[in-house]
Amino acid sequence: MKFSKKYTKLSYPIFTTIRQDKGYYKEGYIINVNTPNQNFKAEVVGIRNIGLKDITSTIALRDADCEPGELIELMKKFYKHTANDLILITLMRL
Repeated sequence: MKFSKKYTKLSYPIFTTIRQDKGYYKEGYIINVNTPNQNFKAEVVGIRNIGLKDITSTIALRDADCEPGELIELMKKFYKHTANDLILITLMRL
């Protein structure tokens, strides 16, 4: 799993990320996390479906250090027509 920025969340032991639901991630999976300045392993400890309308101020701030509108636009840019087929993944740093 790659992150293009050094988000605040990446320094926490438990953090979330919003991704397109392609079936890649399952609870219990151990994944490699790659950031601009570090690499580490994390365990997927939770997954839930999330739509653009479900992105709250809390989710946007914790996930991307921004406001909901900015995160929604980012999701539309990243995932285009599939932006409503998203999951909120909770990861625990190992």
